[in-house]
Order: sequence, then structure tokens, then C-alpha cells
Amino acid sequence: MKADLVRIALIPYFVLLLVICNWNVKLYSAVTLNSFYFLEYILFIFCGLAIARLMDVSQSTYRQKSARIIIIVNLVVLLGFFLLGFLRIFVFFDVRYFYQISFLLFGYYVYLLVISLRKGENP
Repeated sequence: MKADLVRIALIPYFVLLLVICNWNVKLYSAVTLNSFYFLEYILFIFCGLAIARLMDVSQSTYRQKSARIIIIVNLVVLLGFFLLGFLRIFVFFDVRYFYQISFLLFGYYVYLLVISLRKGENP
């Protein structure tokens, strides 16, 4: 139960950290074009697997008040990251795919919020 709450809380930051680390590897090392696309391929596989792990969380966990608070806080933080990147306030927001993946995570957490607010029915 607690592991599910930790998973809900940390997965978006893990995915965004993967995006930033992937960009830094490509930016600061001399990579060839083939390895550049291979790193992107690996990035999308790991991001997809991390996001898919959220569907393993039981419905009773999503219905807890603490899970709803975590989801709402993550929504606000992801929206803040997206807006800060859009306004180009921080340097690392020039990372390729950061906007798309943060927007994807924002949409997914909206879906999780809808699941957590449903009463008595299984999604």
C-alpha cells in the first residue's frame, strides 16, 4: 500500500529525470547519429514502462485521500514544469521532448485523478 503511494508520487519525476539525463548524455558526449536515435528509443521504452507501472496500483489505493493529494500535487508540479519550460525560465527546459513528455504525464495524472474521484464503479 505504501509502495503504491510512493510509486504514484515518484514516477513523474523519475520519467522527467530520465529525459534530462538522456539529453545531457547526447549533448555532452560525442555520440553518433545511430547512438543518438538508440538513446531516444531506450528513453521512450523506459518512460512507457514507468508510466505503465501506475496501472498496477490497486483501485483502493487510488481512492485514499492521501493518493488524491499526491495526484493533485503532482498535477500542479507538472503544470508548473510545463509553464516554466514554456516561458523558458530555467536552462534545462531546453531539453528535447521535455514539453511533450511533461504534457503526457500531466494528462495521465488527470486521468488518475478522475479514477480516484469516481464513486463505486470500476474503470
